[in-house]
Amino acid sequence: MDNKLSLIITIVNSGYSEDVVNSLREKGAKGATILSGNGSVRPEAEKLYGIQIHPEKEILLITVATSLVDELLKVVYEKYGQTSEAQGVAFSLPIEDASENLYAQYDMKA
Repeated sequence: MDNKLSLIITIVNSGYSEDVVNSLREKGAKGATILSGNGSVRPEAEKLYGIQIHPEKEILLITVATSLVDELLKVVYEKYGQTSEAQGVAFSLPIEDASENLYAQYDMKA
């Protein structure tokens, strides 16, 4: 068994975080912490890229077993990526150490 954890950070337009969390739960994620945020971009960017920029964002912090990362990122990219209304981006970071309770959620030992 893989005894490593990763943090998936996902940023989506406001209003899409619950949909993302529900989709990721179906693939093995246990839940998420959702933070509100505001994006910052130069006004010229909308003209340059030909897309509408939504300043209100939601940031999802999701701790998962590293073995799940690829599958979960694929879900985000396919369902909530830049070409969708959610305009989501996601990436993962390794977790070097965590509390025993966090490891227990994934039946791992610290």
